[in-house]
Amino acid sequence: MTAFSEQLVVHRQLDTIPDGYIQVGRANPEQTIKLSIGLASNNNTGLTKRLYEVSMPNSTKYGQYLTKEEVDDHLRPKANTTKAFNQWMSRHGIKPNSTSSSGNHFAIELTVSKAEKLLNTTFHNFNHTSSNQSLIRTKEYSVPSSLHQDILLLQPTTHIPPEPHPRRRNRPRASAVIPSNTTIRRQQPTCQQAVEVPCVQGQYGIPADVQTTDQVGILSFNNQAVQGVSLAKYMGQFRDDISLGSVDVQVISVDGGDNPDPQTHDTTEANLDVQMVLGLVPSARVKVITTASTHADFILNGLDAFNSVLSQSNPPSVITSSYGADESTVNPDSAKAVCEVIKALGARGVTVITSSGDGGVAGDTGGPCTTFNVDFPSSCPWTLSIGATNLRSGTEIGADFSTGGFSRIFAMEDFQVNTFINFQQQMGNTYAGLYNEKGSMVPVLSMVGVVLVAYDQGGFLLADGTSASAPITAAAITALNQIRTSRGEPRLGFASPFMYLNPDVFNDITQGSNPGCNTNGFPAIPAWDPVTGLGSINYPKFAAKL
Repeated sequence: MTAFSEQLVVHRQLDTIPDGYIQVGRANPEQTIKLSIGLASNNNTGLTKRLYEVSMPNSTKYGQYLTKEEVDDHLRPKANTTKAFNQWMSRHGIKPNSTSSSGNHFAIELTVSKAEKLLNTTFHNFNHTSSNQSLIRTKEYSVPSSLHQDILLLQPTTHIPPEPHPRRRNRPRASAVIPSNTTIRRQQPTCQQAVEVPCVQGQYGIPADVQTTDQVGILSFNNQAVQGVSLAKYMGQFRDDISLGSVDVQVISVDGGDNPDPQTHDTTEANLDVQMVLGLVPSARVKVITTASTHADFILNGLDAFNSVLSQSNPPSVITSSYGADESTVNPDSAKAVCEVIKALGARGVTVITSSGDGGVAGDTGGPCTTFNVDFPSSCPWTLSIGATNLRSGTEIGADFSTGGFSRIFAMEDFQVNTFINFQQQMGNTYAGLYNEKGSMVPVLSMVGVVLVAYDQGGFLLADGTSASAPITAAAITALNQIRTSRGEPRLGFASPFMYLNPDVFNDITQGSNPGCNTNGFPAIPAWDPVTGLGSINYPKFAAKL
């Protein structure tokens, strides 16, 4: 044993194997695995301070977003940390396959046997008895003592999701497909039966003629395919004022993601996201950032996707993601790593939008629950988390499936505190102990997410879910950004502080609830609540406040 290996200390441990999984033997030593490693930044506190400075409307530095180089300077590890990490890798003959632009995140592909030597551990196969999903994990691993405090992420190693969920988070709940030759009315009188583009425009006051050159990034996981023919059908039905040749959609691959044959891969979410954005803002340049993720490790694929955007000199002004997972199933190290990159994107002036989830106060647990839950990444305080509303009664109310509440991983931020005090004064002790009163608040706002019309796999369909609300919000923020840029002003960027300080730019929603965990869930009440957030965007009021 070398002197270097003698200095290894245990870094993380797997205390218990989750129910449903069994250990079935050693992993194949020749099998290749991919490790994501994150190192502590040299000035993370300083980056948080700068984010507040550029995001608070009353700040003299409001809108003075950081450059890529300035963000990299904050995220870059200390020199001695980088030196120790490089020495560790060099001693084992390992070169990272990819490195973030700031040098604080690394992806390493190596054989199981090499990983075992690197981490002084043994990897095993863990199978889920009902789904037969197999994962390669270890019960503990070690790292050099000189890096013990500075390695913030090293996964997938000791984390096993409690139970593989049969669907990705926030998959739209689609009705039976309406045949493509069926005539769809250009506008529903009340938007109660089906919500089309004109309905969304009318409900929120979003103009039909927004002209922008801004990029909108759409995160797509599980090799979701985007169908050009579906987009053409949708735009032909609802935006025949737009030449299809002017519509700009580009697919960008991360971690082996591609745009596979739509006959063999799911397409609903990808098509829905693209159609919701371009139906409202057809001049936007859409970048579909796709990954070939699995359920167990999609958070790490998300980390790579967000890092790929952060590395760009000219990133999209808005990014939307309709995926997530219940916080209780997410490795905290992975979640915090992703959240830090989202914070950095906010400092760059990028609005990161996430759907809050479709499980009410139960979150995405998929089973019985004794405490209220929220989803990640929507629980990250640097995201613009989006709940769903329902127009079917003729009045906008909170959708009963809309997930909202308080994080158990991320603390409440300063800009949320006063709003929470008002919420707690109205709620009193209702549900005390079922949620974390010091956690980050979810959602920030809500938009319609019930019976949205989309086109997929040969026909129009109706889709429900916060996964529809998120791209609608992305379109609305893009339109609002156009107002600011036309005046030579910076984009909204991390918009939550502006929104909490200006609740009058929302339609306050006071009906509805999000039941779960054998309760009625939180009620929609005046001002912010965990069903609808601050309410839905009132575009004319918002525009007047910019």
